[in-house]
Amino acid sequence: ELHLKEALDVVKIPDHHVNTKHDSRYFSFEIIENFGAFRTAHQHGDFLIGLEGSGALNHLTFKKGDFAFVSSNTEYTVSGFMKYARVTIT
Repeated sequence: ELHLKEALDVVKIPDHHVNTKHDSRYFSFEIIENFGAFRTAHQHGDFLIGLEGSGALNHLTFKKGDFAFVSSNTEYTVSGFMKYARVTIT
């Protein structure tokens, strides 16, 4: 029977830092925890991916696993208790 210290000596747990924001020459990526926000899409549009929870995108249901594209320079509202990723092409 292994004790906790002995178990930790033989277990390898990767220590990966999760990036919640990335900007590059070609695109930007950010994870947003939302309780309500008014946004304007990038000139090439915003790609939204639901990661956790549920809410609404301009009064349409938006939840984990959903994907939406908001066309360029369009104003939109995201509401509800949710986490989502926003990707824009720069």
